[in-house]
Amino acid sequence: MRVERRTPKVKTRGGESGAILVEAVIGLVIFTVVVLSAAQFLRWNVEPLLMRERQDKAAKQAESLLNELAARGNADLPAGGSFAVTAQGDPVRNADDSVTLDCTTSYCDQIVATPQAAGTAFDFVRAAFGAAPPANGMQIYVRAWRVETVDAARNFRRITVAVFPVGSGEPLAVRKSEVVQR
Repeated sequence: MRVERRTPKVKTRGGESGAILVEAVIGLVIFTVVVLSAAQFLRWNVEPLLMRERQDKAAKQAESLLNELAARGNADLPAGGSFAVTAQGDPVRNADDSVTLDCTTSYCDQIVATPQAAGTAFDFVRAAFGAAPPANGMQIYVRAWRVETVDAARNFRRITVAVFPVGSGEPLAVRKSEVVQR
């Protein structure tokens, strides 16, 4: 018995050849537009989250320094600072919302990120203002502070700490406290 193999013939109606290719190309274009729109949407939503994370990290640095300065004795922390403040202790802002810094080693320091020996993480270490960062380290923040005597008889003082990103005059975090120092 003889078996005949037949291959089915594709019947095309007039002018329909290539329609699947055109549909595929149109689908690919639509898919590309949707993916690019989603990427823009994610970028639009992620940027504020990243800024908030930077502000939170700067706030921790400010609180750490504020606690350290408040724990010092009155004689160990001279009045003065690296920026002007308002009567309420807030940094005085310029027209562009930045703060003019006059940093010295007495009223500023820097936070430097240094890579850990093992792994891909960074350690944040304190360095004197103007000092060269350690090997492979990069400056992340400048911390500046101002100390004012509110009531000399009671040793009542106001300490304002501002943390600035490198190269910017706009603080990421400002913390202030009124303390009695002995």
